[in-house]
Amino acid sequence: MGDTRILGDGRFVEGTLREAEENLERRTRLRSRGVDLPMLIRRVAHLCHLSAGSLYGSVKIPQLVRARSLVCWWATRDLGCTAQLVARTLGLTQRRSARRLPVEST
Repeated sequence: MGDTRILGDGRFVEGTLREAEENLERRTRLRSRGVDLPMLIRRVAHLCHLSAGSLYGSVKIPQLVRARSLVCWWATRDLGCTAQLVARTLGLTQRRSARRLPVEST
């Protein structure tokens, strides 16, 4: 598969490739269903019992902050959107948007 001094053992490489393939399949599946960032914002607003319009802007009401965090997380992880695109769409700074992304534990 490659030089183990650079890539590590084969299990690591295979696991990384498998994870990348799963991510690509998830993004492709969502996009084929028409899921995009505006639809995701509407869905999160509905789940959080908010209006979609309330998620735009930087008002720091805890319920809105949590909902925006969900949008940022799902958009970057599952739709493959950049933090910059999500921030620009929601009216946040990119820094604020990136800070909302939870750290995955391994």
